[in-house]
Amino acid sequence: MSNKVTPISLEKFRELHNVPIVDLVSLGLFDGEDCRFLEKEFGYLRGFERLLHLIKGVSVLITNPGPILKNIDQVVFNQLKDFKKYSKDIEKPINERYPISDYINKASIVSSFSPKNILEIGTFYGWGAASFKVAAPRATIYTINPEVTDNANNPIRLDKIGEAFKKKNLEVNQIWADSTKFDFTTLPKIDVTYIDGNHDYEFVYKDLENTSKITEKAILLDDYIPDKNSPRGDVRAWGPWNESVVRAVNDFLYDNEKIFKYAYWIEHTPICVLIK
Repeated sequence: MSNKVTPISLEKFRELHNVPIVDLVSLGLFDGEDCRFLEKEFGYLRGFERLLHLIKGVSVLITNPGPILKNIDQVVFNQLKDFKKYSKDIEKPINERYPISDYINKASIVSSFSPKNILEIGTFYGWGAASFKVAAPRATIYTINPEVTDNANNPIRLDKIGEAFKKKNLEVNQIWADSTKFDFTTLPKIDVTYIDGNHDYEFVYKDLENTSKITEKAILLDDYIPDKNSPRGDVRAWGPWNESVVRAVNDFLYDNEKIFKYAYWIEHTPICVLIK
């Protein structure tokens, strides 16, 4: 059994665990409009939008200088990486562009477990749940999110939660709840769980504690990047949210070393995979 996370390349992981590549673009989930929307949501901006973003960043620096100055090398690096990224990405097909490529990787991994029931913690716009439904169309998808997100890491309006799978007319079961207070025994046995909710340490640890009891095959987590020097590919951002996720996962594995047979961090991605 594994009590620590092992770095592994995406190619090696696919080979070891027979992971197919599920192209969500050719399957009709993502188009050019979706790609542009997601790039903006993830902070990849061009031209005048980039200028406005930088101006906004100055006001953030003035009002909250501590975390930014602490990681000023990453702040500068991220801006430079953005310019370099778009000089290349503009020529790429959208299935190779982050974050759509990231959704493809996650959905491909989830589908490789031939799931009948998939649980997602953290709905947001619903692109994760939508990706899982398209990649595993016969599976039943459950996704959990509180209705009021004012105190969330990334607040979102109630009418925007799950917008993606609603827009694409995909059948997803929305559960309105705080995942740390939800009674998971009301759900059927889950084959694969995907955790991308509140990234504070206590939430991530509790989500792992709860879902590991009902999950039969694997748990995936987003935003697991060991440190700011880790090879993270297109994932330009790194911050306290990564530190808390990594610490919670590592502590949970140390405290519960008999639960998972394998624990991986897939290099150049923010994906952590825990396999029973």
